[in-house]
Parts: sequence; structure tokens; C-alpha cells
Amino acid sequence: MGPVMADTTGLIGRTDELARLGALLDAVPAGGSSLLVRGDAGIGKSALVAAAAEDAAARGWRVLRVEGAQGEALLPLAALHRLLLPVLGEVGALPAGERDALLGAFGLAEVSVPEIYRLALAVLNLLTEIAAVSPVVVVVEDTHWLDRSSAAVLAFVARRVAADAVFLLASARPGEDDEPIAEAVAAVLEPAPLDGDAAAALLDRSGGGALDPARRAAVLAAAQGNPLALVELPRALLAGGAWAAGEELPMTDRLERAFADRLGELPEATGTAVLLAALAGDMDAVAARAAAGGDDLAPAVAAGLIERDAAGRVRFRHPLVRSAVARAAPVDRRMAAHAALAAVAGEDPDRRAWHRANATLGADESVAADLQAVARRAQRRGAIADAVSALERAADFSVAGERRTQRLLHAAELAAEIGQVAAIRRVEAAVGALELTGSDRLRLEAVREAVDYDMSSAGERVDQLIELADTAQSGGLDDLARQFLVQAAFRCWIVDFGGAREARVVEAVERVVGDAFDPRGVVARAYAAPLDQAATVLASVSDPELVATADPVGLHLLGHAASCVGEFHVAARLCGAAVDGLRAEGRLTTLTQALRIQAWATLRIGHWDVCATAGTEAVRLTHETRQPLVRADVLSALAALAALRGDLERAAALAADAEALALDTGNHVTLSTIEVGRAFAAAGDGRSGDAFDILIRVFRPGEPVHQRMQAVWATGALTEYAVLSGHDDAARAEVAALEERAAGRALSSGVAISLRHARALLAEPEVAEARFEEALDPALGVWPFDSARIRLSYGAWLRRQRRVVDSRAPLRAARDAFDRLGASGWADRARVELAAAGEDSTRRAPEAWDELTPQEVQVAQMVAQGLSNKEIGQRLYVSHRTIASHLYRMFPKLGVTSRAQIARAVAERERA
Repeated sequence: MGPVMADTTGLIGRTDELARLGALLDAVPAGGSSLLVRGDAGIGKSALVAAAAEDAAARGWRVLRVEGAQGEALLPLAALHRLLLPVLGEVGALPAGERDALLGAFGLAEVSVPEIYRLALAVLNLLTEIAAVSPVVVVVEDTHWLDRSSAAVLAFVARRVAADAVFLLASARPGEDDEPIAEAVAAVLEPAPLDGDAAAALLDRSGGGALDPARRAAVLAAAQGNPLALVELPRALLAGGAWAAGEELPMTDRLERAFADRLGELPEATGTAVLLAALAGDMDAVAARAAAGGDDLAPAVAAGLIERDAAGRVRFRHPLVRSAVARAAPVDRRMAAHAALAAVAGEDPDRRAWHRANATLGADESVAADLQAVARRAQRRGAIADAVSALERAADFSVAGERRTQRLLHAAELAAEIGQVAAIRRVEAAVGALELTGSDRLRLEAVREAVDYDMSSAGERVDQLIELADTAQSGGLDDLARQFLVQAAFRCWIVDFGGAREARVVEAVERVVGDAFDPRGVVARAYAAPLDQAATVLASVSDPELVATADPVGLHLLGHAASCVGEFHVAARLCGAAVDGLRAEGRLTTLTQALRIQAWATLRIGHWDVCATAGTEAVRLTHETRQPLVRADVLSALAALAALRGDLERAAALAADAEALALDTGNHVTLSTIEVGRAFAAAGDGRSGDAFDILIRVFRPGEPVHQRMQAVWATGALTEYAVLSGHDDAARAEVAALEERAAGRALSSGVAISLRHARALLAEPEVAEARFEEALDPALGVWPFDSARIRLSYGAWLRRQRRVVDSRAPLRAARDAFDRLGASGWADRARVELAAAGEDSTRRAPEAWDELTPQEVQVAQMVAQGLSNKEIGQRLYVSHRTIASHLYRMFPKLGVTSRAQIARAVAERERA
């Protein structure tokens, strides 16, 4: 296919690039992909993309195409609407919720979408439904000029087409690596400049033969292998254009000037029509001519500046022509063109508002109001980034200072929701010169705090937040007051500021929140003083009425509170419920945070399959929701899991990635959990002394990896490593300190089992057996890994007491539990102890279940719940054909042939 494509395109010097595109197209029917063609203006991106699109059309495939346009870069979902317009009649194949989200996004239904991801899933499923009939190629050119919401949706799609006959082919200029599609695509193709022979051949084919040798050499030298330059510069040179003056210009400027020179040759009326088309974005040729008074575009077509497609729509021959037209026009002509376009915008209020804005100088409240309405509509569609842009621009046109302030603050608050730090910094600069009321200043402080990821600052910020909470409450801003206190408490969770500051936060929570049924108050207590407030937090998270009335966000907060105090079973249950609700609402930002807590809670209680699936999904979603702190935290959980399962290479790599993110922000919690995972790796590898040396740093307040609750939960592990490596005295000191802190307080099950494990390991011989039995008390709940470690220690102690026969039962139980979990290093230790007790034990053979990926495990669990492929796809925000692909790979791995058999396999594993 590649050579055929190369032979028929007429492109010179692009054999390798065409072959690669051909190979990707060949693979589409078996599974989709995504590719970004990236290069300088004129390097041939559009030609390569066009060749691939023509090839796909010749195969009988569906080709959907859109170009980013500067005139639409601020119009919410404009590019997506143009892309999908040919297939909107096929939305009937979608589930009702997705269909409504898609139609609502384009103003065809009255639907509110909290975040853009429900729409993104609808677009993905629409494309996969179409691809079930015929493969689909989605061409997206000039992604750097897409509106932000369209770019986010298409990036979502690019990450999820591997199982579907969908190929997303995009193009962009260099330097746009932070653009969502550039981050999401599976591969990048960067066309190189043409070599000497190819450049000469293209120059000759494009009219260079009319040049004398000196000027021909000048063109070749100036073009530097850029195909568009080789075509356009000879024209400019022959016409005596500006390029002939010999200025040293960047290639893009040089080419734009070549096009601009040609504009001067057009009749004035045609020039006006071309300018209208350049500024119109998707305004078709009829509308452009109407706005210009019906003037003919034929001279521009003859000049090679524009083309008309079969539907009569204007298409510029190259994106640089559009930008050249816009840049060459004087300001007054551009403003007049925008005014004309606003007048013919018809029933498109967003387009009309932006053209009015571009046609207006100075303050104009009616323009500001129109842009504020754009923001409201964008927010309702989930296009938050575009709402932010509209509000910022509305502030520029605001007549009254108060209205300007309110619009800017609203923009900042929306930007904080999606982690758009740059927008918040712009707002901060803009409001710096304005007079702010007390409530305005409080709102600005709340926004700043929401995106302040640097946790390395001194505890004075905690005191400031308490003062801000008191001020907000006195002004009747109760929600803002509670928000400040949650943030103050969260800083105490991340960095140990000492008991006095913790107490001040708790006192403020009691004073400001009071309501025991507010999840924000519960989580603030847990963040600030997890040991001191454990009794109150445990009562709250176990209250059936509070749990029953909490929404998914509230359940997530309660789950995090339970996790902070160490009641991990409750945390796993609450976060599981939160995850289900957040999936249904399409709130992927908070869903990602809930998955993080679910991953850590299930790691602690030994539900490692759930940890792997929740963590893997969370990492994937953090890229889309742009949450670096959450990503670091989840990576550290997955690193610890890999260490526990003996995959030391993967554990080290994940820990390094997490550490790089955590060091940037001074996040002590993540730095601490990374060390816990590294200690697991050393201990599982039989290096108890190294494990002790790593873990003891978590207990030392001066260390950057210190975090008080991570130390509490690791007390049993530290003692285990200490006893095995001769550091008993250091362990005794840490256990004594914890005993003093815990005295008289209600302890969560996580704290209790860690402390009881340590007590048993350090107990005198006459009471040790009783201490081990206390540590294995079933009232503490089911803790497969911790209980197995205690049984391993218990069996080893019994053997050392010459009670060899008695030692075998706990050692066998430990071995079997470690085998079920896949904790290979600990299982080997149990076998060594069993051998010393006179009992041989063969290594566990890998099970079929071990061959499943985390996402396949997740799919299997949902199949066991009786969910269909479409229902699973909706929950996991992938296409239902992706789910079918997972099942296709799972059947032979598990040795099954039906969904019912998968359900039985899941049930058997859960019973084991």
C-alpha cells in the first residue's frame, strides 16, 4: 500500500513518510491509532495529511475533516461541531445520556454537562459506531488553532481508539507540545526538509525553470528544502515582490509576505471578500460574499490564494494564506470586516459576540454582556476553558469597575476548577490595579490556594488560612470559610507542623463548621489531627445517615477522611461508592482523586487487584485532568504494589517518576509513601537491613520524607525489619513514642494492627504468644497482607521457641496468603521458615489470572456484576468495542469461552 500511495500522490521526496502513513492506514481495520504530523509552516504537513485522506477515501472509508482557524479559536466547540456536522444525523445510535450531551454541546438540546468528558465519551462512541460500518479517518489540521474544548475532546478520543477502526491524523507546528492533542497521540511524524535533488525537482516542476541560474540558486538557498517555499518564492521573485529585496526573514514571515504581495494585485472588493473569509472561520463563501455585498472571489481563486470545495465553501490554499490576509489588513479594515461578519452571524450568538468584540475598541457593556453570555453557555456545555477566555475578554469591555472585577473573579474560579494556573495568574495581574471589596479579596485568596501546589512553605500559611476562614464566616461567606479550613488542614496533612498548629485548625473547624454532617468538616479534622480526631472521624464516616445523604463528592471526602485516620476498609467502601457516582455524572477530575484514595486504601487492606485497576485508571486520567499531585500519589501506590509483588524494576521506575513530581511541590506525603514502597522492595528481596535504613527516615521529623501517619502505619513494618536486622532498640523507641501518642485515644483498625504487630515482635517470651494472638484478632477486620506478615513472624517465633510443629500452621497460612496476593518475596521467606520447620513447600505456579492486565481485571469484575459492554464502556470512559477487545484477549488467558465463566472465575478468586 505504501508504494502505491507514494506513486499516486505526486509528492516529491516523501517516499518514507508516505510509506509510514500507508502502513498505519493498512492497520486501521484491525485497530485504530493516532498520529501527529509536526513541522514548520510549509514543510508539507497538509500535503501528507491530504494524501492519507485521499487514500482513505479511495478505500471507501469515511473521512471527517476539520482545520483549526484563528477566527474560531475562542468559539466553544466550534471545531468539533464542524468536524461532526456530516454525521450528526447518526447520533441515534448513542445511549440517551451521551446523545443529549452531544446535541446539547452544539445547542441542539437543553442539557447541562458538569465537565466536558461526557461529551468526549459521546464523540468517541459516535465515531466507533460509524467505524463498525466502515473505518473512519479523522483529520485535524492546525491543532494549535483549535478552540480549547474541541482540542480536549479530540485528545480524549486519540487516547482511546486502539480497539476501533478509527485513525486520528493531526497536524501542528512545532512548539505546541503542551497542546492536548500533541500530548495524547500515539506517535509523531516530523517531515524533514527536502534534500537537494528533491528540492531541485520540485522547484523545476513549480516554475523554477523560468529563473536564470543565479536566481534559481538563490531560491534553493532561501527555501532550505521547504516545499511551500520552493513553490511560492519563484512567483514572488519573478513578480519583484518584497522577498526580492533580500531581507533575512524567518521562513514563515517570508512566505506570508509572498502571499500578502499577491493580495495587493486583487481588486479592492475581492480583497475585502478574502479578508472576510480569513476572519470568518467557518463562515461559508455565500455568507462571506453577503457580508461583502456580493463581491466575486474569482480573482482570488485565479491568484492561487483560495479554493472552493464541492459544497462551495471557501478553503484557503494553505493556512499561511489565511494568516497572511489577516496580518496584512490594517486595523480599521479588520474591525470593519468583523462588524460585517457579526451582522450576518444569524442565529449563532457565540460567533456574533466574538466578532462584535473584535470590531470594538474601548469599553462597551453590551459587548461585555454578550461575552458573559458566551461564557455561561460554554460552562453549561462543560467547555470551562472557553468560558474562562470569554469572561476575561468580557472584563476588558466592562464599563463599571465592579462588573470587571466580578467577571475576572468568576474567570479565576472557573480556571481553578480545571487547574488552569496561567489564567489565574493573568487574572491576578488584571485585578491588581482594581479596588477590591473584602469578599472579592477572599474569593481571590481561595482561587490562589486552590492551585498552590507548593507545600514546602512555612506553617504561617496555615495560620493565614484560619484567619481568612474567620473573616469569611463573619462576612456570611460560610462555604468560602469551610473551603479555607479544608485547605489549611490539608497543608497540615502534607507537612507535619506540630500539635499546636493542628489544634488551632481543629478549633477553627469546630468554631466555623460545627455541623458534624458536613463532609468538609469531617475531612478537615482528619487532615489536621488524624490521631487526636480519630474518634470523631470514625463516628462520622460510620454514620449511616451521613453516608446515605452525601453526594458523590461528599462520599469522596468522607472516604479520604477514613483513609487519613487509618480506617481503610471504610475508605475503600466509601470511595468505591463515590467512584460509581462520579462516573455517572462525568466528573472525571474528582473521579481521579477518588480513584487515588481507593487505590491506597485497597493496597493497605490487601485488595491488590482493585488497587492496580484503580491506580492504573487514575494515572491515565491525571494526564487529561492535569493533576500532577494526584499523579505522583498514585504512582507511589503503584510503585509500592509492584514492590510487594516482586517486580522490583517496575517499582523503581514508578517510584522515580513519582519522586520527580513530589520534589517539585514539597509533598511530604508522597515522598514518604515512596520510601515505604522502597522499603517493601528491599524487604521482599531479603534485604531487611536496607529496608530498615530506608524506612526509619519516615519516622524522623527532620527528614523531607517524614510524615506522621505514614510512620504510624509503618510501625509494624519498621519493627519487623528492625528485629530481622538487629535494630531492636530503635524500633522500641518508635513504638514507645507511638504508645504515648495513642494512649487514651480511639484507634482505627489500621493504627491498631500496626501497633499490635510491633508489640508482638518486641514482646518478652512469656507474653509474646498472647501479643501475636491480639494482633491477629479478627475484630480488626480482614487484612490479608498484614495478617500474613504477622503469621510469618509468629511462626518464626514459635520455631525459635522449639515449638516446631506449632509453627507450621501459621507459616502455611502466611505462605498461602502471600501466594494468593502474589507477594513472591514474602512467600519465599515463608517457605524458608517452613523448610527450617521440617516441611518442604513447592513454589506456587502462576495462575491464569496473573496474566491479566489491570484494565482486564477491572473489566472482568464488571462483567461479574452483570454489566454489558456498553455499560462497562460508559463507566470506564472508553468505547464498548474497547471492552470487547479486552474480553477477546481475556478468554484465552483465563481458558474460558463465555461471560458467565468469567463471572465464575471472579467469584472463585474473591472467595480464595
